[in-house]
Amino acid sequence: MLGQIAGTYGEQFLRSRWKGSLQGYAWFNSLKYYFNVNNSYVLNKLRLVLWPFRHHYRRAQEHSDAGDAYKPPRFDINAPDLYVPTMALVTYVLLVSFVMGTPYEFSPDVVGAQASSCLGALLAEVVLIRVGLYFVSPQPIDTLDVVAYCGYKYVGITLNVLAGAVLGQYPYYAALAYTSACMAVFTVKTYRVAAPETGTAFSAGGKNLRAYFLLAVAVFQVVCMWALGHSSSELAAATTQRRPPTT
Repeated sequence: MLGQIAGTYGEQFLRSRWKGSLQGYAWFNSLKYYFNVNNSYVLNKLRLVLWPFRHHYRRAQEHSDAGDAYKPPRFDINAPDLYVPTMALVTYVLLVSFVMGTPYEFSPDVVGAQASSCLGALLAEVVLIRVGLYFVSPQPIDTLDVVAYCGYKYVGITLNVLAGAVLGQYPYYAALAYTSACMAVFTVKTYRVAAPETGTAFSAGGKNLRAYFLLAVAVFQVVCMWALGHSSSELAAATTQRRPPTT
């Protein structure tokens, strides 16, 4: 009797562990798609993020016996990836931590604070966009796609911080204005295709709601880039403190 009970519980435990392993593998396989990039894709993606005005956004698909699927980033410049946003975010955090830290020292405390603020802002933006897409998009969009789209702004933010630290106040605001416009245009073009005008959700009122959503997303990019970027005066002050005293 006890042997049968132990065997039953053992079988249930193994099944649950096997199911969890399969789910973990599926999640890892899905995540691996977003890092399937090469040098050519990275360069073209950076060029697209920094000059999206004349680009026509359309995802490329590949056909197979298992069904249609989007091509990975390596083969489609319009595909979302997580490599470029991750590298841009890490570069931004390290750059700000180096400039704003203790003179001539790398400050881990600044790294933690900057990383926390960036991840918190990213999470809040993803949640807000997911909620907005629920009301305006009849077509589901993967959450990792939204994370990638939100993360591209750190390319521009990094350039803004670098311009402020090296060149001063006016170049910082010029870079901020340009990169904010690029990110707003890039985001609107992206979600215009990702949330198409199809289905019953897009009546006359639905189209207006979608237009307001796209406008809100574009404005949020500008606000977020302004809030996360550090003014050139702060960077200049920190850089001045880092200079060695003259003798």
